[in-house]
Amino acid sequence: MNDDRRMYCAWRGWPGCWIRAAMGVLGVVLVVARSDANGLPDLFDDPLLANPPVLENSSIALPGDRQPWSCSDRARQVWPDPPRLLDLTDAIDIALCDNPQLKHAIAEIRLQAAALGEARAAYLPRLSLSTSELESRTRDAFGDQRARGLASYGTLTWRVLDFGGRSANIELADRLLDAASATRDATIQRVLAHVVSAYFDAVTAQAAERERARSLELAELTLGATRRRSLHGSASHADIAQASAAHARAALARSRAQGELDKARAVLLNAMGRSSEQAVRLPDALPAPRDDEAVVLDAWLEHAKHVHPAIVAARAQADAAQAKIGVARAEALPTLDLNWNVYRNGYPNQGLSARGGTTTTIGLTLTIPLFDGFARIYGVRRAQAQSEQTSNQLEETRLQIDLDIVKARADVQAARRNVLASQALLVAAMDAAQSAQRRYDHGAADIVERLRAEDGLADAQQERIRCLAEWHSARLRLKASMGMLGRGAFE
Repeated sequence: MNDDRRMYCAWRGWPGCWIRAAMGVLGVVLVVARSDANGLPDLFDDPLLANPPVLENSSIALPGDRQPWSCSDRARQVWPDPPRLLDLTDAIDIALCDNPQLKHAIAEIRLQAAALGEARAAYLPRLSLSTSELESRTRDAFGDQRARGLASYGTLTWRVLDFGGRSANIELADRLLDAASATRDATIQRVLAHVVSAYFDAVTAQAAERERARSLELAELTLGATRRRSLHGSASHADIAQASAAHARAALARSRAQGELDKARAVLLNAMGRSSEQAVRLPDALPAPRDDEAVVLDAWLEHAKHVHPAIVAARAQADAAQAKIGVARAEALPTLDLNWNVYRNGYPNQGLSARGGTTTTIGLTLTIPLFDGFARIYGVRRAQAQSEQTSNQLEETRLQIDLDIVKARADVQAARRNVLASQALLVAAMDAAQSAQRRYDHGAADIVERLRAEDGLADAQQERIRCLAEWHSARLRLKASMGMLGRGAFE
């Protein structure tokens, strides 16, 4: 039986055998072509060139950067044991690599790139090949007849004319891909602004906790000194009670500051895309602001209208909605398809042909939509309504960007004034604290005056740190509001 089947395959069923052999070779070629383990290129990764450059490499081009930046091992090794100091640049690098919002934006680009590839594939022919090994048995008055053989089928279908349907789909896919790319850029700016705000909040909370710790130490020293003075009769019981109350208030303030610091660190780690349980070290102080070149607000607004990624994304969405109208209209137009079929030893879903042989058919199929229950009319209306909706969203985005820039610029100006005022407040508070200390040492001031001066100094130091953090955060958030925040702003 096996020898007979091999002879049958070799001499009588050669089309099916060759088809099966070709399919096996094709499978091996596909496996090799898609394997890059040995450095071989992936021949089927993007044959229709649908992937944008952002998917070809992992680099990230931020506004103002001289060259694209990519995730590196340095950005992922910020937490040795013990953790090293985390500056703002490190925090930004980690967020660009690990933040899930950015990963989602990249996945959306891949999705739209695949949709563009599918739209371009509509211009190529469809080729399918199948083979079946069949055995038929017939009983009648003349005896029992058996037949065994291979039936092979080949089909080629090519749409040669569609009156704009495929081009409309490609236009739609192109616009959606542009929107996805711009949305990623807008997401980067939003994530950077969030990380900047969380970073300076954490630095402020850490500085506040340390100031409260120093205030607690000072309150302990004051309480001890007051008790010693009471032993010599130079301090009353009321003075001890007031010093004890001040010490308790300092301890309570320190505890609250520690809680705020823990929350601020957790928010920062979350913004960076890391676990909130990881330890992190932040700098103790912030640099004083430098004099930046003043820029006219009208120029900023005009620049943002053209380059802000959120506006670019909204404009691309509006263009995509307009392209959907063309797609909806093209669905009601005729299509013309070329069909070529080859059948060997029978037809699909039928038995073996008694006479064998090969049948070839070729023809053109014209499809004309006549009536579909008015579904396409409402489909066009829906696309038109969506286009109007996205146009309104574009205008809303423009107004929101204008408002964000104006508010951010006002925050920068106020923060700049607050920095100068906080410096003057700190100098005055230090002078008052030193004067109260000298008066208290010489018995010219009571404990209340000294404690009041100490509280004023602690508040002034806290305000100084808060104003510096607000200045740095507002300056960077202004650039993010303009869509121009790059890594150069953090250096």
